[in-house]
Amino acid sequence: MLFGDTVKTSALFQNTISSFFLKRARTVKYCAVFAVYVLCAIGAWGTEYTWTDRVTDSNWKNVNNWGGSGYPGTGDTAIFTGNTEVTVVLDGDITISTIKTGTEGASKVTINTNGYSLTTTNFTVNAGATGSYNTTTVITGNGTLTVSGTATVSSGAEMNVNAANFSGTVTNNGTITCGDGAVTFGETTNSGGITCSTTTTVFNDAVTVSAGGTIKGTTGTAEFKSTVTNSGTITGGAGEISFGSTLTNNGTVEGGSGKITFAQVTNNAAHTISGGDGGLLFSGITENAGTINCGGGAVTFENTLTNSGTITGSSGAVTFSETVNSGGITCSSTSTVFNGAVTVLTGGTITGSTGTAEFKSTVTNSGTITGGSGAVTFGGTVTNDGKISGSSGTITFSGTYGSSTNATAKLTASSGNTYFSSNADFSYTTFTANGGTVLFNSTATTGQKLTLPNNTVSFNEITIQTSAGGFTAEGTETGNLSAKKLTLASTNAGAVFNVPVTAETIENTSGSFNITFNAATKVSDITNPVIFGTTGMLTLGNDTTDTLTFAGGITHTQGNTTLCGKIITNSAEVTLSDNTNIKTLTLTGNSAVQTTGAGSGAAITL
Repeated sequence: MLFGDTVKTSALFQNTISSFFLKRARTVKYCAVFAVYVLCAIGAWGTEYTWTDRVTDSNWKNVNNWGGSGYPGTGDTAIFTGNTEVTVVLDGDITISTIKTGTEGASKVTINTNGYSLTTTNFTVNAGATGSYNTTTVITGNGTLTVSGTATVSSGAEMNVNAANFSGTVTNNGTITCGDGAVTFGETTNSGGITCSTTTTVFNDAVTVSAGGTIKGTTGTAEFKSTVTNSGTITGGAGEISFGSTLTNNGTVEGGSGKITFAQVTNNAAHTISGGDGGLLFSGITENAGTINCGGGAVTFENTLTNSGTITGSSGAVTFSETVNSGGITCSSTSTVFNGAVTVLTGGTITGSTGTAEFKSTVTNSGTITGGSGAVTFGGTVTNDGKISGSSGTITFSGTYGSSTNATAKLTASSGNTYFSSNADFSYTTFTANGGTVLFNSTATTGQKLTLPNNTVSFNEITIQTSAGGFTAEGTETGNLSAKKLTLASTNAGAVFNVPVTAETIENTSGSFNITFNAATKVSDITNPVIFGTTGMLTLGNDTTDTLTFAGGITHTQGNTTLCGKIITNSAEVTLSDNTNIKTLTLTGNSAVQTTGAGSGAAITL
């Protein structure tokens, strides 16, 4: 037992000794690990070096310029107090953690890269503790500044860079002025001023311009590759500016002599985009609730435009794609083209000017379209449930014109010429002649039709010169086509009036086409006869109750005539044949020719 106890004691002793040395070994290990952590932390925190400029040269690596203990390198911080104006020259590539300028005073600090690279994680330009607000930090030379972390320019401070890469986050409350080298920005928040490089400026990440903040273009290009939210002012220069992603504009975008391109969605909310001589290109969808002022350069909307604000053309050509407009659009003084379908909602307006305006696709109008002194052309189908008003410029409807059922549409012709080259339905349109001439000039082999409502439609002068398929005026007996002058121009297609016609005079000097009046017709000019010069058939009436009054008389000696109704003149002659041109007169039913009026009867030659 005693021996056994001794054995147990020896084993306990051995375990105790082993535990003692094992704990000591672990302690040494932990101390070693802790030391490594401390060294790493010290390396991460680095050393702060303050520029003292106590020697004759200005080299970065001269330790005497930093107080003699070393110079800032990897992980370190370089401080320029700004108490005195200094110039620092790189004498090699430098990589550090942080650069701070203007920590105490507001004197100028110039860092000449001297062809080398200056790389820092953070760069802070302070305004100076004195509050003098004129601190300037200049990065010059033909090297490159790279800020991979956060770049901050305080309010009242200024940073001038030549070639720089701000690949991290930029917060600018002061002024950043780029020189003639390429400058790249990461995510940027700007309430101060940024002036772009004269060569290339690129914003790779999201840009926020706060109220009062500015970004100014120069002769160089400026490219915004990510989203831009602008509540300040972005101004173009001679170089091109491109917005590669969504622009939300709550401020002002002003063009210069260089073009501005909006590649993606543009949301202009109650604020202003102004074009310059370089023009504006909206390649993406545009939503405008604010103001777009077009300048001297071309303005193009290549994608869908939804406008509830104001778009004002200037001297540059303006081109639209598909357009939905509940706001106001004023056309260019040179050329305005709508390539896609146009919808004008109630309250929306499109106003012409001295330039031409061309609608190449369908137009659905519930608002107001007003012409100017320039020509207006509607190339597709027009559905007018609102108001279309001509001015002095020519208006052309190449496609069909009409209105929805029971609409109260209004159409005012040009005081010059208004052309209809396809069918026109006035059933639900109130037409105003405006003192101009309306011409129907279709070339379609299917012919052309004018549909009138159940009331009188008054024209000033109306000319029928349909060259193929023929012209037909449709309506009801209660309707009436009224004109001061109805001209049946020389054409190879016939003209048929299935509605009553009232005119001061009718003119037809020549042609080889048939003319048909299938309803009551009245010509009030008592001085001059109506002379039909066509060699085709002249048909007067299609019912014996039809009365055809030619107050000044009627002559048709070039072709044959068919009468179904009653011809009445005011003591004026009726000549339907002569010795030179002996033609056939066909009388249908109880037709009659009466030349007696207030005076004695006149001759009837058949």
